[in-house]
Amino acid sequence: MVRTNLLVLSFLILVISGMNESFARDENIDRSSGAQEQVCAPDSNLKDVKVDRFIAPDKAKHFLASAISTVFVFELAHQSAGWNRGRSRGAALGFSVGLGLSKELWDQSRRQHHFSWKDLVADLAGITAGMIIINQR
Repeated sequence: MVRTNLLVLSFLILVISGMNESFARDENIDRSSGAQEQVCAPDSNLKDVKVDRFIAPDKAKHFLASAISTVFVFELAHQSAGWNRGRSRGAALGFSVGLGLSKELWDQSRRQHHFSWKDLVADLAGITAGMIIINQR
């Protein structure tokens, strides 16, 4: 029970910190270099686009949030709901994939943000790590 409570607390801290950063990033500046890039798409006006790197703090947050949410949902389904391990794994996988995909679709709908395949790769890596943790038990 203590382990589940720690997972809940860790997950909530990550979600809240991610939301705060997301709302504070309206200027769309790449924090690693302090540079701001402008890219012109052929059929659109000039707009700001954030540099999207595979190695970045944002990707670490995607990885950790996905790993923690996978383990958290598994524990919640298995211990609290009393589901068997297979059904709990399926719930954890479905929830975490849905969460990552929903986040990217939400980013795409917001001004000065975009859908990032690199974020989804980090999410899938985190989900994989979460599944490895679950299967080690």
